[in-house]
Amino acid sequence: MPFKFFILFSLLNVGGTVAHPYQHLIPEGYKKISTTQGDLNKDQTQDLVIVAENEAGQRKLIITFTINSAYKKVLEIDGILMSKTEGGVMGDPLMEPKIDRGSLVISHYGGSRQRWFYTERFRYQKNKKGQLDFYLIGHTQGTEDTLHPGSAKQTDHNLLTGDVVVQTRDQNDKEHMTKSKKPIKNLISIKNYKRFDSSL
Repeated sequence: MPFKFFILFSLLNVGGTVAHPYQHLIPEGYKKISTTQGDLNKDQTQDLVIVAENEAGQRKLIITFTINSAYKKVLEIDGILMSKTEGGVMGDPLMEPKIDRGSLVISHYGGSRQRWFYTERFRYQKNKKGQLDFYLIGHTQGTEDTLHPGSAKQTDHNLLTGDVVVQTRDQNDKEHMTKSKKPIKNLISIKNYKRFDSSL
């Protein structure tokens, strides 16, 4: 693995002990496959993120806030989580979602000879119009051809600042970094996010 970022996929947290009942928040026909806790809305309480899956392998991301000592579902999203069959020979591509510094972090890693990963960071905040939602604030993606040294590339885009950092490694095992800026656009809601949107 050429960059430190690949280490992340073996170190992601497993989540803490769930404090309140949550099974009633999972839709019929789905079962929980993971939970993650942390403070998402800066109210000093532990919120809960649930990954649920049905028999067909379709996955839902369920986000809850803790209100009056109970979990309240605030979002239920289809399509943002890859299924366990989409990771190629690497198996299930979904890394367990985590809550880091108040942001929800979703990562996928997979491939065969051509390895790839995607990490998205969403934060509950207001947009320019004052609308509260979970918005994409950071996007990182990387690829590596395992048979070709010097092929690894990682691109990190901070959507709040427009900063873009690209890291590569050449055939002599030397790392290179370039920095640039992209125009700052309106933030994208997690409900409207498309992973392969080239306009980001």
